[in-house]
Amino acid sequence: MKIVISSLLRIGDFLMHQNVRNGIKEIFPEAEFTWILQDSNSPMHELLPEGDQCVLFPRRSLQEMAKLRSLPIGAPEVVMHEWLSHLTSVKFDWALNLGHDKTSGYILSQVQADRKTGLEWDGKSWKS
Repeated sequence: MKIVISSLLRIGDFLMHQNVRNGIKEIFPEAEFTWILQDSNSPMHELLPEGDQCVLFPRRSLQEMAKLRSLPIGAPEVVMHEWLSHLTSVKFDWALNLGHDKTSGYILSQVQADRKTGLEWDGKSWKS
């Protein structure tokens, strides 16, 4: 079972989310986890259990790009779509948005998964 967990919040939230991961692992020992963490929290990937994968969301660089007047207005959107293409190329069994913010909700809406849990954008409104 392939599971992706979006945890774009602070380190304390990420540490609490480890309990969710561990509970799932007890029920599904064969589960493989991929975490989506924001780039400002990149040291957290060292706290991941052995075998878990990490994908860093480039929040900082997207914010910096949005400030630069020298770049085309759509540059951050292009970077976001390129970053998402990595995630959308993988089929997950379960996607969890543990952050419940709109950024992770949008990411969850783009991920291919048989089951989704948490805030998600359905193209018209937010649902959970």
